[in-house]
Amino acid sequence: MHLNIPALLVCSVVSLALGFVWFSILFGKRYGCEADSEARKPTAEEKKARAGMMGRAFSIYIAGSVVTAWAYAVCLNLWRLAAPGHAPDDLGAAAAFSLLLWAGFFAPFAVGKVIWMGKSWAVAAIEASYEFVRIGLMLLILWYWR
Repeated sequence: MHLNIPALLVCSVVSLALGFVWFSILFGKRYGCEADSEARKPTAEEKKARAGMMGRAFSIYIAGSVVTAWAYAVCLNLWRLAAPGHAPDDLGAAAAFSLLLWAGFFAPFAVGKVIWMGKSWAVAAIEASYEFVRIGLMLLILWYWR
């Protein structure tokens, strides 16, 4: 099974860029208000410590995104091999498969955050929709860059 390493790296960088746009530009105000109302306010020292850890945080996020892209690429390749009733080059069927993965893995985690962590439905919806778009972008990158 061939995995395209540059495509996986691009997926992780695109995930980071999408996260910036999603959580700061598109939904930043709503997400910030909802998330801030659920958490205690950090002290000045905590804010300063967090600012010093941004490089490390980005590195960890990119590494996690590479793992997510790798796992998704493996699932997509396995789906191509098994593609029941579909040609393995059917992008529409691959998109339906991706929707199934999102509905089975990402959406339940968002609901779990509401139920078990007390997050608001707005926060869960913003985070779940980010993952939906992220998986869609990964699909396009991995599909066309073989």
